[in-house]
Amino acid sequence: MGEIVIKIPNNMKRRYLVTDSARADALIDVLDHSAVRLKNDFDPDSPSRIEDMRDGESALRNLNEMRTTGISHTVDELRKEFGIS
Repeated sequence: MGEIVIKIPNNMKRRYLVTDSARADALIDVLDHSAVRLKNDFDPDSPSRIEDMRDGESALRNLNEMRTTGISHTVDELRKEFGIS
């Protein structure tokens, strides 16, 4: 019997037992496509690691949006828009 540990930002604890191997495979497939898989030596409670993961997820969302809409911005355009020099 295998085990999956899922860290979520909510303060919740739940345990489940999946007895159907096809459903277990489907669950793992969903997790592989919607979550970041961690290495064994990864410390998910480190604030900088969590921030890095969120930054990476945000970058992927922005890239997918750009691919969908075809709209992109230069760094100079963004600096001007947000008043950054």
